[in-house]
Amino acid sequence: MAALKVEMPKQPTLQSLMDARVRIGGLPADGRKLTLKGDDELNPMLAERLDILAVDDFAADLLARPLRGGIQVIGKVRATVQQACVVTLVPVTQTLKANVDRVFMPGKDPHADKTADLYFDAEGEDEPDYFEGDYADLTELVVETLALALDPYPRAPGVEFEPGRDGDDDPAKSSPFAALSALKPDKDKS
Repeated sequence: MAALKVEMPKQPTLQSLMDARVRIGGLPADGRKLTLKGDDELNPMLAERLDILAVDDFAADLLARPLRGGIQVIGKVRATVQQACVVTLVPVTQTLKANVDRVFMPGKDPHADKTADLYFDAEGEDEPDYFEGDYADLTELVVETLALALDPYPRAPGVEFEPGRDGDDDPAKSSPFAALSALKPDKDKS
């Protein structure tokens, strides 16, 4: 009797749902437009990846065009997201809008194997990203752009942080050093 082989369906990934791969060969001189739109499958995956409560809406309009043997990607990424308020933990809705302008070059990152310190010029041109093969996957570019656009300390409207709300308003008593000094042996008792 022959064994029955059952293949489980593959779980969708962020890369497969976003479908943001660009084939480098044959890219027209005027570029290729990519329009990405969130849906009921993609938005929850984005929220999980960004470690936020929810992505309610997501869209990206990108243009990938040839540049010096690689590609330049320009465009806009937009999203409406929900994050937890850092004070009250209630959901805070935020609208994100970010511009994209990145260069991808074929081959390995020349700095990847080096252990020496790198010089970084904050005012200069950005270093290019690198890809191997015939395709550049722009998924990570889009996720990174969204992550950098997030408010690192979202607060609900009108909410202010009030130190000492735990009942101890004296900063000297509530500091970590006060707890350490309580462990120090008294010199008078010796």
